[in-house]
Formats: sequence, structure tokens, C-alpha cells
Amino acid sequence: MKTQLVNVFSERTVLTTEELKNILGTTSRMTIFRKLKQLPYKSSYTHCGKYYTLDTLAQYNKNGIWDYNQICFSKYGSLINSALKTGLNVKTVSQGRQELISKDVDITRVRKVGAGRPSLKKNENILKLIED
Repeated sequence: MKTQLVNVFSERTVLTTEELKNILGTTSRMTIFRKLKQLPYKSSYTHCGKYYTLDTLAQYNKNGIWDYNQICFSKYGSLINSALKTGLNVKTVSQGRQELISKDVDITRVRKVGAGRPSLKKNENILKLIED
């Protein structure tokens, strides 16, 4: 059974719980986890952990993150652990994740409207001084 799972993962790379149930011929989630426990696997930190892959198939970047067709996995097991290992601010990472989950993201912007420093109003007197 272990070899069968490795072969299926090698063909498909990422599998869902439902796909694993079909492959293993079971309706029990616990059976899936018992079988996965025998393998070096990771669950996605996106999509509420719905997807699974093997560590041997994942191609993690220097920060320990692997994005496979918009399904993300962490070498360290969770996004929070990745933030801690890489020195990223956990609060910022969590807020960014929540924005992505809510789909309230304008990918053309670096910041939300109103975020960051207040915009400066043009001062004609200063502009004249600079130009002279």
C-alpha cells in the first residue's frame, strides 16, 4: 500500500483527501492519516490543508515555500513556522494570508489604498524654490 501511494503521488504530485480515500478504498479519514504517517508528507497551508504531497516531490524555495498550481506547502509544516524560521513578521504574514483568503486583494497594488504614509500635497512655493 505504501508503494502504491508513492506511485500515485509520483504521477499526480498533489492529492486531496477524497482522492486518497478513493485510492485506498476507504471512507475513513483516520485510515488516510495512518497511511500518510508512514510517508514524509506535507499538507497545504492554503485551502485549509485540503491537499497533500510528498516531501520528496516538493520543490521548496529558499524560504521553504512551494507553490504548486496556487496550492502552497511549507517545508516547516505551516505558514507560521515558515515565518518564524525565515525571520518574517508572523503578524504581517497572517494578515496577508487573511487578505488572500478573503480575496480582497488588488494584485496591481503593492499596498491597500490609504495604507502607508499619507500622500503629500503639492506646495507651489516649495516647487518654485526647488526649480530656482
